Amino acid sequence: MSDYGMVLGTFWTGQTGKKIRAEGKDAMIVALYLMTNPHRSALGLYYLPLPLISHETGIPLQGTKKALQSIFEAGFGAYDEASEMVWVYNMARFQIAPVLKESDNRVRWINTKYMELPNNPFLQAFYEKYAEAFHLNCCRKGEGVQSPLKAPSKPHTDTDTDTDKKTYTASVPDAERAPTLINEKFYPTRKKRKLTGKRLESFNRFWDVFNYKRGKAEAADAWLEIPELTKTLVDTICNAAEAEAKRRDDLVGEGQTPKMAEGWIRGRRWEDEITSTHSDDDGIDWERIEAERREAGLS
Repeated sequence: MSDYGMVLGTFWTGQTGKKIRAEGKDAMIVALYLMTNPHRSALGLYYLPLPLISHETGIPLQGTKKALQSIFEAGFGAYDEASEMVWVYNMARFQIAPVLKESDNRVRWINTKYMELPNNPFLQAFYEKYAEAFHLNCCRKGEGVQSPLKAPSKPHTDTDTDTDKKTYTASVPDAERAPTLINEKFYPTRKKRKLTGKRLESFNRFWDVFNYKRGKAEAADAWLEIPELTKTLVDTICNAAEAEAKRRDDLVGEGQTPKMAEGWIRGRRWEDEITSTHSDDDGIDWERIEAERREAGLS
């Protein structure tokens, strides 16, 4: 945990900040506390008991609850009393980055921290919001209330008791929402990881054209570990995989053992593909010759 939390100047002038300011001093203190307290996580989703907020801000417990309700109604985030988890919706964007490259070391750290979070109602909603920006590998469906991205809860009323377990939420503006991935399919790898989203789509495309149906789970692990898997790279890999499939029977007929998908991926064999500039009717099988040269270690 760093010694400071980033608070942009637009917090004071933006639409959400103005709404919070209109709720009074306690609301402003609690909002700033959620972004800067020593227990926070850069993800913006972390464990924070209400009595601790009250103690460290100096605001009585009932005042703390009222402040939380008001800032979350302004669209700032959500709090679940049952799990004692708070989620500041846009905190990860400001503390980490709006978008990360898949090769960024922080992507692995974010995935690890997300998987380590205790069960709470906001896990799936967090995934929905940040899956694409942070390349999240797995969607966790937390138990509890409905996703705060889908419907706001009823406002906290004066009749609520301290023992009631409430979830203070506000709907996220449409512009902030990520595509809904509730029914997203996944494929479990040999290392018990999950291929999802575009990675899964591209892997399925590769698996179909490679057409050697052995070792799929191991191949999925290798596919997950390809850095910066752009559309151009996927096209290149799939074209090479298709060429590999077409010549596989010839390799078997010559007594050679075909590469399984995992070894083919890890060996970056798509980079071995050579397009012949010779005509098809010159009587020379250049692809076979090149394959033999590779097997003999001559190229």
